[in-house]
Amino acid sequence: MVLSASRRVVVRTDDIDDAEQTLGKCYLPLRLRAAGHARRIDTGLDTVDLGCVTLGGVWFGSEVRMLTDPASNFHVNFPIAGSVVSRPGTATELVTRRGTAEVFRPEFVADLRWGENTRQVCLMLDRLATERHLAAMVGHELN
Repeated sequence: MVLSASRRVVVRTDDIDDAEQTLGKCYLPLRLRAAGHARRIDTGLDTVDLGCVTLGGVWFGSEVRMLTDPASNFHVNFPIAGSVVSRPGTATELVTRRGTAEVFRPEFVADLRWGENTRQVCLMLDRLATERHLAAMVGHELN
């Protein structure tokens, strides 16, 4: 498959506002807060929009807190280095690190604390397409 340049986003920045804006466009609106009161964070993003799926790698060189708006889609994050402490919606905190993953459901906000030098594979699945496929797999509509 050949991907058009407009479907792939590759960014490396140390500006927190640029990182926030780019992540918001690729995944969902969010706010970033660096540890302390820093306005600079080493951030990297390499993502591709495949239609019903967005797949990417995201990393931060320093500790970062990420507060999302309510999600419209399913999100699955797989740390490949470092760790993330997250609280989706009103659920209890969960720590993810290499070998684990977390699924964030639509309609919920999330509060994530990325550790220093954390890298994750971030997968966003279109809600309607995912729910249709799951319903077909189980043989009935999802409740």
